[in-house]
Amino acid sequence: MRTPLQFLGICILLASQVAVAQRPGGVPQPTGYVVDQADVLSPREEASLSAQLAALDESSSVQLAVVTVPSLGGASAEFVSGLVFNSWGVGQKGVNNGGLILLAPTEQGVYLQVGTGLEWEVPDYVASDIVSQMVSEFQAGSFGRGIETGVQILARRASSVRWDVDYRTAYEIECGGGLSVGQILLVRGLFVNGSLESEWSGAETVFPPHWGEVYGLSEDGERASVIARVASVEPLRFHALGIQVED
Repeated sequence: MRTPLQFLGICILLASQVAVAQRPGGVPQPTGYVVDQADVLSPREEASLSAQLAALDESSSVQLAVVTVPSLGGASAEFVSGLVFNSWGVGQKGVNNGGLILLAPTEQGVYLQVGTGLEWEVPDYVASDIVSQMVSEFQAGSFGRGIETGVQILARRASSVRWDVDYRTAYEIECGGGLSVGQILLVRGLFVNGSLESEWSGAETVFPPHWGEVYGLSEDGERASVIARVASVEPLRFHALGIQVED
């Protein structure tokens, strides 16, 4: 018996939170955390997913969205999912802690994107596993269970760390009791040979794998204000989440 969807060409994408002045044509309006244009969810499933995602946003600032589309209109799913993610601005500004599940049942594809800030909690191998578990449910004939499976895993991974940002300077923090693992703060410095030489003496700032694809390559001597999480104190190591975004 043929499965409902084969879901060939599964793709895992990563995107930054980029401000877009005008929403491109064909991109669904952000009417909620769940936009089911393909009408594959029951009212109960959609309400349950929306409530879960709203609670996650309220408790952690992590924003996850689910979008289903009846057709890609001739565009690639990669292109459409990127437009949705970026034009909606999914995730907290600066720390890029947003995620998007895009389902295009007509084209038999499911696409997962996470912002650079979530790459540390949802690296490629985890994203691949999430997609595989979702597809298993889709092939069994349940879009609702598949999407909920993906949402639950993403939410659990994304909320396993705190997302409150401390914008104090290095001097202020050192005088006020030091750093703690998991703390998010602003790291200022200069890019030299692809690395950030920061105001923290001896500190190493590690960038997520897809950082260059999102932000581009930085030139030597370029000043930067990077939002980062303390990964370890001895030795002092930061995990970069995003570039400071000015209001």
